[in-house]
Amino acid sequence: MVRTPLLIETHPSKRNKLLATESCDGEGGCSGRTADLSGNLPDQVADHILSFLAITDLARFVCVSKRCRKLYLSTPKLVSDEFSEANASECNQRLKLLSYLDRLISHRGDNRIECFRFRWYKHNADNGDETPCSCVHENFRMLTWIQNAVRCNVEKLDLDMTLYDYEEELFPSCIFLCRSWRSLVVNMNCTIVKTPRRNFSSNLKYLELGYVRVGDEDFFKWVSCSCKCIEEFNISGTETITIESSSLKKLHLSNYRNEICHINISGEKLEDLTIAWVFDSPNENSLSICAPNLRDLKWVGNLMNRLKLGKLERLFAAGVLLQPEVDDSDNAFEVLCSLCRAKCLVLKYHNLLA
Repeated sequence: MVRTPLLIETHPSKRNKLLATESCDGEGGCSGRTADLSGNLPDQVADHILSFLAITDLARFVCVSKRCRKLYLSTPKLVSDEFSEANASECNQRLKLLSYLDRLISHRGDNRIECFRFRWYKHNADNGDETPCSCVHENFRMLTWIQNAVRCNVEKLDLDMTLYDYEEELFPSCIFLCRSWRSLVVNMNCTIVKTPRRNFSSNLKYLELGYVRVGDEDFFKWVSCSCKCIEEFNISGTETITIESSSLKKLHLSNYRNEICHINISGEKLEDLTIAWVFDSPNENSLSICAPNLRDLKWVGNLMNRLKLGKLERLFAAGVLLQPEVDDSDNAFEVLCSLCRAKCLVLKYHNLLA
Protein backbone atom coordinates (compact mmCIF):
# COMPACT_ATOMS: atom_id res chain seq x y z
CA MET A 1 0.00 0.00 0.00
CA VAL A 2 2.96 2.34 0.36
CA ARG A 3 3.16 2.61 -3.42
CA THR A 4 -0.46 3.71 -3.88
CA PRO A 5 0.21 7.50 -4.01
CA LEU A 6 2.25 6.94 -7.18
CA LEU A 7 -0.85 5.56 -8.87
CA ILE A 8 -3.04 8.57 -8.18
CA GLU A 9 -0.41 11.24 -8.78
CA THR A 10 -1.94 13.73 -11.27
CA HIS A 11 0.73 16.42 -11.50
CA PRO A 12 1.50 16.89 -15.23
CA SER A 13 5.23 16.14 -14.94
CA LYS A 14 4.60 12.99 -12.94
CA ARG A 15 1.69 11.91 -15.14
CA ASN A 16 3.79 12.06 -18.29
CA LYS A 17 6.39 9.84 -16.69
CA LEU A 18 3.69 7.41 -15.64
CA LEU A 19 2.29 7.10 -19.16
CA ALA A 20 5.73 6.88 -20.73
CA THR A 21 7.04 4.12 -18.45
CA GLU A 22 8.90 1.61 -20.62
CA SER A 23 6.91 0.81 -23.78
CA CYS A 24 3.12 0.90 -23.62
CA ASP A 25 0.90 0.30 -26.63
CA GLY A 26 -2.45 0.47 -24.79
CA GLU A 27 -2.92 -3.30 -25.00
CA GLY A 28 -0.45 -4.36 -22.35
CA GLY A 29 3.26 -4.68 -22.74
CA CYS A 30 4.02 -2.16 -20.00
CA SER A 31 6.79 -3.23 -17.65
CA GLY A 32 8.57 -1.76 -14.69
CA ARG A 33 7.12 0.25 -11.85
CA THR A 34 3.72 1.13 -13.43
CA ALA A 35 2.77 -2.44 -14.30
CA ASP A 36 3.91 -3.57 -10.85
CA LEU A 37 1.60 -1.07 -9.15
CA SER A 38 -1.46 -1.92 -11.22
CA GLY A 39 -0.85 -5.61 -10.63
CA ASN A 40 -0.38 -5.51 -6.87
CA LEU A 41 -3.46 -3.54 -5.85
CA PRO A 42 -6.66 -5.48 -5.09
CA ASP A 43 -9.56 -4.55 -7.40
CA GLN A 44 -11.63 -3.09 -4.58
CA VAL A 45 -8.81 -0.78 -3.46
CA ALA A 46 -8.02 0.25 -7.04
CA ASP A 47 -11.70 1.04 -7.72
CA HIS A 48 -11.80 3.27 -4.66
CA ILE A 49 -8.68 5.15 -5.76
CA LEU A 50 -9.91 5.57 -9.33
CA SER A 51 -13.22 6.99 -8.09
CA PHE A 52 -11.34 10.17 -7.14
CA LEU A 53 -9.90 10.71 -10.63
CA ALA A 54 -11.47 12.97 -13.24
CA ILE A 55 -12.52 11.38 -16.51
CA THR A 56 -9.54 12.96 -18.31
CA ASP A 57 -7.13 11.26 -15.89
CA LEU A 58 -8.99 7.98 -16.38
CA ALA A 59 -8.52 8.40 -20.12
CA ARG A 60 -4.75 8.44 -19.57
CA PHE A 61 -4.84 5.63 -17.06
CA VAL A 62 -6.71 3.29 -19.40
CA CYS A 63 -3.83 3.45 -21.92
CA VAL A 64 -1.24 2.07 -19.50
CA SER A 65 -2.01 -1.65 -19.69
CA LYS A 66 -4.69 -4.32 -20.08
CA ARG A 67 -4.97 -4.44 -16.31
CA CYS A 68 -5.57 -0.68 -16.17
CA ARG A 69 -8.21 -0.90 -18.87
CA LYS A 70 -9.97 -3.63 -16.92
CA LEU A 71 -9.90 -1.51 -13.79
CA TYR A 72 -11.36 1.44 -15.68
CA LEU A 73 -14.27 -0.66 -16.91
CA SER A 74 -15.18 -1.46 -13.31
CA THR A 75 -14.58 1.94 -11.70
CA PRO A 76 -17.90 3.09 -10.17
CA LYS A 77 -17.56 6.83 -10.83
CA LEU A 78 -17.10 8.95 -13.93
CA VAL A 79 -16.51 12.58 -12.98
CA SER A 80 -15.71 15.58 -15.15
CA ASP A 81 -15.97 19.02 -13.59
CA GLU A 82 -13.93 20.90 -16.16
CA PHE A 83 -11.63 20.51 -19.12
CA SER A 84 -8.46 22.40 -19.83
CA GLU A 85 -8.44 25.38 -22.17
CA ALA A 86 -6.16 23.44 -24.48
CA ASN A 87 -8.87 20.81 -25.00
CA ALA A 88 -11.94 23.05 -25.19
CA SER A 89 -10.98 26.38 -26.75
CA GLU A 90 -11.17 25.48 -30.46
CA CYS A 91 -13.83 23.62 -32.45
CA ASN A 92 -11.51 20.89 -33.72
CA GLN A 93 -10.06 20.34 -30.24
CA ARG A 94 -13.51 20.00 -28.72
CA LEU A 95 -14.51 17.57 -31.47
CA LYS A 96 -11.46 15.37 -30.82
CA LEU A 97 -12.11 15.42 -27.08
CA LEU A 98 -15.78 14.48 -27.46
CA SER A 99 -14.95 11.73 -29.96
CA TYR A 100 -12.43 10.25 -27.54
CA LEU A 101 -14.90 10.43 -24.66
CA ASP A 102 -17.49 8.75 -26.89
CA ARG A 103 -15.22 5.76 -27.32
CA LEU A 104 -14.17 5.76 -23.69
CA ILE A 105 -17.77 5.63 -22.43
CA SER A 106 -18.97 3.17 -25.06
CA HIS A 107 -16.17 0.71 -24.12
CA ARG A 108 -17.74 0.32 -20.69
CA GLY A 109 -20.63 -1.55 -22.27
CA ASP A 110 -23.16 -2.35 -19.55
CA ASN A 111 -20.72 -2.16 -16.63
CA ARG A 112 -22.41 -0.49 -13.67
CA ILE A 113 -21.87 3.23 -13.01
CA GLU A 114 -22.55 4.43 -9.50
CA CYS A 115 -22.06 8.14 -10.21
CA PHE A 116 -21.78 10.09 -13.47
CA ARG A 117 -21.07 13.82 -13.08
CA PHE A 118 -20.43 15.94 -16.14
CA ARG A 119 -19.83 19.67 -16.70
CA TRP A 120 -19.81 21.08 -20.23
CA TYR A 121 -20.39 24.62 -21.46
CA LYS A 122 -21.11 25.86 -24.96
CA HIS A 123 -18.35 27.18 -27.15
CA ASN A 124 -18.38 30.97 -27.37
CA ALA A 125 -16.28 31.12 -30.50
CA ASP A 126 -15.51 34.49 -32.07
CA ASN A 127 -15.66 33.54 -35.75
CA GLY A 128 -16.28 37.06 -37.04
CA ASP A 129 -19.78 36.45 -38.37
CA GLU A 130 -23.19 35.26 -37.23
CA THR A 131 -22.71 31.70 -38.46
CA PRO A 132 -22.75 29.28 -35.51
CA CYS A 133 -19.67 27.14 -35.10
CA SER A 134 -19.79 23.39 -35.64
CA CYS A 135 -19.96 22.82 -31.88
CA VAL A 136 -23.70 23.50 -32.01
CA HIS A 137 -24.15 19.77 -32.66
CA GLU A 138 -22.62 18.81 -29.30
CA ASN A 139 -26.05 18.56 -27.67
CA PHE A 140 -26.84 15.24 -29.33
CA ARG A 141 -23.66 13.67 -27.95
CA MET A 142 -24.55 14.73 -24.40
CA LEU A 143 -27.99 13.15 -24.56
CA THR A 144 -26.45 9.96 -25.94
CA TRP A 145 -24.09 9.77 -22.96
CA ILE A 146 -27.03 10.13 -20.61
CA GLN A 147 -28.76 7.18 -22.24
CA ASN A 148 -25.55 5.14 -21.98
CA ALA A 149 -25.35 5.92 -18.28
CA VAL A 150 -28.92 4.71 -17.79
CA ARG A 151 -28.01 1.48 -19.57
CA CYS A 152 -25.24 1.05 -16.98
CA ASN A 153 -27.77 1.33 -14.11
CA VAL A 154 -26.38 4.62 -12.88
CA GLU A 155 -27.49 5.62 -9.37
CA LYS A 156 -26.41 9.27 -9.34
CA LEU A 157 -26.48 11.49 -12.42
CA ASP A 158 -25.34 15.12 -12.15
CA LEU A 159 -25.42 17.20 -15.35
CA ASP A 160 -24.53 20.88 -15.62
CA MET A 161 -24.49 21.94 -19.26
CA THR A 162 -24.92 25.18 -21.15
CA LEU A 163 -26.55 24.14 -24.39
CA TYR A 164 -26.94 26.13 -27.58
CA ASP A 165 -30.08 28.23 -27.75
CA TYR A 166 -30.72 27.93 -31.48
CA GLU A 167 -33.43 25.40 -30.75
CA GLU A 168 -34.70 23.67 -27.62
CA GLU A 169 -33.69 20.08 -26.95
CA LEU A 170 -36.15 17.47 -25.73
CA PHE A 171 -34.82 15.66 -22.67
CA PRO A 172 -35.56 11.91 -23.14
CA SER A 173 -38.51 11.14 -20.89
CA CYS A 174 -37.47 7.47 -20.80
CA ILE A 175 -34.55 8.59 -18.63
CA PHE A 176 -36.94 8.94 -15.70
CA LEU A 177 -38.01 5.30 -16.09
CA CYS A 178 -34.86 3.90 -14.53
CA ARG A 179 -35.13 1.82 -11.37
CA SER A 180 -31.51 2.36 -10.34
CA TRP A 181 -31.95 6.12 -9.81
CA ARG A 182 -31.21 7.51 -6.38
CA SER A 183 -30.20 11.06 -7.33
CA LEU A 184 -30.84 13.01 -10.55
CA VAL A 185 -29.59 16.57 -11.15
CA VAL A 186 -30.26 18.24 -14.51
CA ASN A 187 -29.15 21.84 -15.07
CA MET A 188 -29.52 22.29 -18.82
CA ASN A 189 -30.83 25.45 -20.40
CA CYS A 190 -32.91 25.23 -23.60
CA THR A 191 -34.14 21.79 -22.50
CA ILE A 192 -37.75 20.61 -22.36
CA VAL A 193 -38.75 17.96 -19.83
CA LYS A 194 -41.92 16.04 -20.66
CA THR A 195 -43.98 13.62 -18.65
CA PRO A 196 -43.06 9.92 -19.01
CA ARG A 197 -45.75 8.01 -20.89
CA ARG A 198 -46.42 5.41 -18.23
CA ASN A 199 -46.67 5.05 -14.49
CA PHE A 200 -43.54 3.80 -12.83
CA SER A 201 -42.36 2.92 -9.34
CA SER A 202 -39.22 5.02 -8.99
CA ASN A 203 -36.55 4.71 -6.29
CA LEU A 204 -35.48 8.32 -6.78
CA LYS A 205 -34.72 10.17 -3.53
CA TYR A 206 -33.25 13.44 -4.81
CA LEU A 207 -34.42 15.33 -7.91
CA GLU A 208 -33.14 18.71 -9.12
CA LEU A 209 -34.28 20.37 -12.34
CA GLY A 210 -32.64 23.71 -13.00
CA TYR A 211 -33.23 26.07 -15.92
CA VAL A 212 -35.31 23.51 -17.79
CA ARG A 213 -38.82 23.99 -19.10
CA VAL A 214 -41.42 21.51 -17.92
CA GLY A 215 -43.52 20.66 -20.94
CA ASP A 216 -46.80 20.05 -19.10
CA GLU A 217 -48.23 20.09 -15.59
CA ASP A 218 -48.76 16.32 -15.62
CA PHE A 219 -45.04 15.93 -14.93
CA PHE A 220 -45.61 16.96 -11.31
CA LYS A 221 -48.48 14.48 -11.05
CA TRP A 222 -46.09 11.82 -12.28
CA VAL A 223 -43.55 12.82 -9.59
CA SER A 224 -46.27 12.73 -6.93
CA CYS A 225 -47.59 9.31 -8.00
CA SER A 226 -44.46 7.48 -9.15
CA CYS A 227 -41.71 8.82 -6.88
CA LYS A 228 -42.85 7.35 -3.59
CA CYS A 229 -39.34 7.48 -2.09
CA ILE A 230 -38.46 11.06 -3.02
CA GLU A 231 -37.23 13.15 -0.10
CA GLU A 232 -35.84 16.29 -1.75
CA PHE A 233 -37.03 18.14 -4.86
CA ASN A 234 -35.48 21.34 -6.25
CA ILE A 235 -36.93 22.99 -9.34
CA SER A 236 -36.60 26.39 -10.99
CA GLY A 237 -38.07 28.15 -13.99
CA THR A 238 -41.56 26.67 -14.16
CA GLU A 239 -44.95 28.41 -13.98
CA THR A 240 -47.37 26.08 -12.20
CA ILE A 241 -46.55 23.41 -9.66
CA THR A 242 -48.82 20.97 -7.88
CA ILE A 243 -47.04 18.53 -5.57
CA GLU A 244 -48.78 15.98 -3.35
CA SER A 245 -46.23 13.71 -1.76
CA SER A 246 -46.27 11.45 1.27
CA SER A 247 -42.46 11.11 1.35
CA LEU A 248 -41.12 14.57 0.45
CA LYS A 249 -39.15 16.27 3.25
CA LYS A 250 -37.49 19.19 1.48
CA LEU A 251 -38.81 21.33 -1.39
CA HIS A 252 -37.12 24.29 -3.10
CA LEU A 253 -39.04 26.29 -5.74
CA SER A 254 -37.76 29.28 -7.68
CA ASN A 255 -38.87 31.37 -10.66
CA TYR A 256 -37.59 34.79 -11.68
CA ARG A 257 -39.18 35.01 -15.13
CA ASN A 258 -42.11 37.22 -14.09
CA GLU A 259 -44.52 34.57 -15.34
CA ILE A 260 -47.94 33.59 -14.02
CA CYS A 261 -47.55 30.99 -11.30
CA HIS A 262 -49.73 28.80 -9.13
CA ILE A 263 -48.19 26.78 -6.31
CA ASN A 264 -50.05 23.95 -4.59
CA ILE A 265 -48.07 21.94 -2.04
CA SER A 266 -49.31 19.07 0.09
CA GLY A 267 -46.95 16.92 2.11
CA GLU A 268 -47.41 15.37 5.52
CA LYS A 269 -43.65 14.81 5.96
CA LEU A 270 -42.54 18.12 4.45
CA GLU A 271 -40.20 19.85 6.91
CA ASP A 272 -38.19 22.35 4.84
CA LEU A 273 -39.76 24.65 2.22
CA THR A 274 -38.07 27.40 0.19
CA ILE A 275 -40.01 29.61 -2.23
CA ALA A 276 -38.25 32.22 -4.35
CA TRP A 277 -40.86 33.63 -6.71
CA VAL A 278 -40.79 37.10 -8.25
CA PHE A 279 -43.40 38.46 -10.67
CA ASP A 280 -44.71 41.82 -11.88
CA SER A 281 -48.24 41.55 -10.50
CA PRO A 282 -49.79 39.20 -7.90
CA ASN A 283 -53.30 39.43 -9.39
CA GLU A 284 -53.16 36.08 -11.21
CA ASN A 285 -51.04 34.14 -8.72
CA SER A 286 -51.90 31.74 -5.92
CA LEU A 287 -50.17 29.83 -3.14
CA SER A 288 -51.62 26.93 -1.18
CA ILE A 289 -49.64 24.99 1.43
CA CYS A 290 -50.76 21.97 3.41
CA ALA A 291 -47.75 20.88 5.44
CA PRO A 292 -48.67 20.20 9.08
CA ASN A 293 -45.10 19.18 10.01
CA LEU A 294 -43.28 22.08 8.35
CA ARG A 295 -40.42 23.32 10.53
CA ASP A 296 -38.39 25.64 8.28
CA LEU A 297 -39.89 28.15 5.81
CA LYS A 298 -37.98 30.58 3.58
CA TRP A 299 -40.06 32.81 1.31
CA VAL A 300 -38.59 35.45 -0.99
CA GLY A 301 -40.57 37.36 -3.61
CA ASN A 302 -44.11 38.67 -3.84
CA LEU A 303 -47.07 38.48 -1.50
CA MET A 304 -49.73 36.70 -3.54
CA ASN A 305 -53.38 37.72 -3.55
CA ARG A 306 -54.74 34.20 -3.16
CA LEU A 307 -53.16 32.55 -0.13
CA LYS A 308 -53.89 29.44 1.86
CA LEU A 309 -51.13 28.67 4.31
CA GLY A 310 -53.05 26.99 7.09
CA LYS A 311 -51.85 26.73 10.66
CA LEU A 312 -48.18 25.84 10.67
CA GLU A 313 -48.21 24.63 14.26
CA ARG A 314 -44.79 22.93 14.21
CA LEU A 315 -42.98 25.78 12.49
CA PHE A 316 -39.64 26.47 14.15
CA ALA A 317 -37.93 29.03 11.87
CA ALA A 318 -39.33 31.31 9.18
CA GLY A 319 -37.61 33.91 7.03
CA VAL A 320 -39.90 36.03 4.86
CA LEU A 321 -38.60 38.70 2.48
CA LEU A 322 -41.53 40.06 0.48
CA GLN A 323 -42.43 42.91 -1.81
CA PRO A 324 -45.96 44.03 -0.84
CA GLU A 325 -48.49 45.90 -2.92
CA VAL A 326 -50.42 48.91 -1.55
CA ASP A 327 -53.55 46.90 -0.74
CA ASP A 328 -51.84 43.80 0.67
CA SER A 329 -52.62 44.45 4.34
CA ASP A 330 -55.21 41.66 4.59
CA ASN A 331 -52.87 39.10 3.04
CA ALA A 332 -49.99 40.26 5.22
CA PHE A 333 -52.15 39.71 8.29
CA GLU A 334 -53.02 36.19 7.12
CA VAL A 335 -49.34 35.39 6.66
CA LEU A 336 -48.54 36.62 10.18
CA CYS A 337 -51.32 34.48 11.64
CA SER A 338 -49.87 31.40 9.95
CA LEU A 339 -46.34 32.16 11.15
CA CYS A 340 -47.19 33.18 14.70
CA ARG A 341 -46.03 29.88 16.22
CA ALA A 342 -42.50 30.14 14.81
CA LYS A 343 -39.82 30.38 17.51
CA CYS A 344 -37.49 32.22 15.16
CA LEU A 345 -39.14 34.70 12.80
CA VAL A 346 -37.50 37.16 10.38
CA LEU A 347 -39.78 39.51 8.42
CA LYS A 348 -38.71 42.09 5.89
CA TYR A 349 -40.38 44.01 3.08
CA HIS A 350 -38.08 44.80 0.22
CA ASN A 351 -38.44 46.12 -3.30
CA LEU A 352 -36.90 43.17 -5.13
CA LEU A 353 -37.69 44.53 -8.58
CA ALA A 354 -36.05 47.94 -8.11
